[in-house]
Amino acid sequence: MKQDATMKMKATAEHFSQANPVGPGQDDIPSLLRRVAETVEAIGPVGVQDLILHTEVTENGPWYSLTVYFQRLTDPRAKNRKQRKSSLSRPTSRSSRTRTKRRAS
Repeated sequence: MKQDATMKMKATAEHFSQANPVGPGQDDIPSLLRRVAETVEAIGPVGVQDLILHTEVTENGPWYSLTVYFQRLTDPRAKNRKQRKSSLSRPTSRSSRTRTKRRAS
């Protein structure tokens, strides 16, 4: 019996789902995206395969959650990309000479 090429490939995906707390702000999509981004960064280098937005209707209005399917990256170059990104995303201090002054209205 001949095996199909796709059967030989072993690919596993991990996933997690995340939502805002129930109550005021449960429908705040930007907040949900920030929460998910923080979780992905905490996991480490990953390749995201899929994002699925879910909506549940509650007495408080829509309650969104996001499911993220991903694979952990073991490529050492991926770690370097993460380090570069984190060093670029740090706030930099600016001297008072480079700040633009606002005009009084």
